[in-house]
Amino acid sequence: MQKVTDKLKEYSCVTVIGPPASGKSSIIHHVALQWQNNGYELIPIISKHYKNKPLELLKSNINNSESRKLFVVDDFCGVDNVDVVAVDAWKSHFKELNEILINTVAVKILISCRKSIIESNRFTGLAFMTANTYKIDKNSLSEDEKKSILEKYIPRENVSKLCDLIDFKSEHFPLFCKIAASRHIDIEEKINIHSIEKDISDMPDEEFISIFVCLLFDEFSYDWIEREKRPKRVDKAIECLLKKCIKLDFDEALQLLPIDTGTYVKKGRNGYSLVHKFINDIVFVKCEKRAEGVFLQYASPSIIATRFRFVSIRQNSERLMDVAISTKKQYFERLKKDLKNEDLDSTFHNNQLMYPTYRRKLLHYIKTNNEMTKTIKNLKTERKPLIEIAMEGYNDLIQMLIHIHGQKYVNVTDSRGRSALHIAAEKGYKDVVKSLLDNGAKNLKDKQDRTPLEIAHLNGHEKIVKMVMKTAYIKYM
Repeated sequence: MQKVTDKLKEYSCVTVIGPPASGKSSIIHHVALQWQNNGYELIPIISKHYKNKPLELLKSNINNSESRKLFVVDDFCGVDNVDVVAVDAWKSHFKELNEILINTVAVKILISCRKSIIESNRFTGLAFMTANTYKIDKNSLSEDEKKSILEKYIPRENVSKLCDLIDFKSEHFPLFCKIAASRHIDIEEKINIHSIEKDISDMPDEEFISIFVCLLFDEFSYDWIEREKRPKRVDKAIECLLKKCIKLDFDEALQLLPIDTGTYVKKGRNGYSLVHKFINDIVFVKCEKRAEGVFLQYASPSIIATRFRFVSIRQNSERLMDVAISTKKQYFERLKKDLKNEDLDSTFHNNQLMYPTYRRKLLHYIKTNNEMTKTIKNLKTERKPLIEIAMEGYNDLIQMLIHIHGQKYVNVTDSRGRSALHIAAEKGYKDVVKSLLDNGAKNLKDKQDRTPLEIAHLNGHEKIVKMVMKTAYIKYM
């Protein structure tokens, strides 16, 4: 932690990078508390709360007072995969953000980011946020340092015993320390990924309900403890779970709420959640197999987008749930339901979109399902599907959306005045640019007076520059 503190003294923005459950979040939170003791006001930045508008959040907090600020950003730009919307939000304001960091001495930003996110080819244009890094896997803790960490979780007299039971070489050591502190783990057994999986598989029904609701809804709000404040979908999900696999009646199950924190559940600012996002990775398939079908019906759109895969996709992962051919229609029906609720992520930012096989199945479903086509056509969201897909770069879906909406839709703009052509030109998606130009895309100015032509040139995409210059639709509006 001292190395991170030293970097933060020297630089305005520091990013801690590492694999899941390696202690990134713990490090930035401990460092943040140290800076709070030194007079800094801590301001957490949580994407789902600030709606991907980081500049507005920073400006509003900086202008509100003269106090020194430390902005803390956990899981920067994604957990299971790169959040291209978040990347776009930060990148779009890089000049203003950079000026704030350069000109405002009393502002610091402390970030944690998964190694897989920052190494992805979709994580581009954010070097100004990740120029000064602390890489956990390049700064391994000594055995004495790890013992010191372990002492924070358990009585000192038990440390020597647990040293033989915890995998000190594992990158997940910080997580194992938290698990070791739980009264529910048999400390006579090794604490590793396998023992955690076994513990969850053998978990009694009463504790499984706690795991289930936290995983299903990302977080179990404190407000939901009172039945009249609990959304109907929560009660329906619990009722469905009881029918599937738990030998409790509905009233007995609800009496278990507020839920037992147990081994894997913690109390947070707004509600209960699993102790670590990596636990989500471990327990998801176990929970889905035990409560078959409940997740597909009731889980949050982010789980639908990131945790399922079609069996026809040859992707080796023990952390994903197979969608069998027999349930393919149910899966797509769930996407349609999310779109009707104006949630785009499970359809247009789905992890499976990277596979042509999946996209062909999705396109076939849209083409042959009039209700799905109508739902897409009637979307009234501020976020525009054409622009969202332009961020992802899937030309076949771009063509599908133009076919549904007609050529007039090709120049639709977002809240910043950007069209899909702006996005594709910036990212270098030549096939997407060609489809947009072929369907009448114009060289419009956005609210920063930038055109796709200028953006392509600034990003070194000279082939796209030539493509835009050749089209008959070049004009400034």
